[in-house]
Amino acid sequence: MTTPAYQNPTAAPGRPCITCGKVGSLQPRTQSITRKRRHKFGFLWLLITLVTCGIGFLLWLVMPRYKETIGVDRYVVCMACGARQV
Repeated sequence: MTTPAYQNPTAAPGRPCITCGKVGSLQPRTQSITRKRRHKFGFLWLLITLVTCGIGFLLWLVMPRYKETIGVDRYVVCMACGARQV
């Protein structure tokens, strides 16, 4: 049986820390990768902008943006020294 080229960092709990060398102190972590997006400027916003002479566009710019998750970053952290490892 062959081993895959990429192994999940959480799959090797006995792996030593690269920085301090302590065995068994690695803990898995995940962090969402997000980006901020504006709401779509559709037909209704265009109509509001035309009727209010441009105030609708200014309201669209001032509206709060929302966060869209585009991925997940997975890594391990050493509990002894605090080093982040891939």
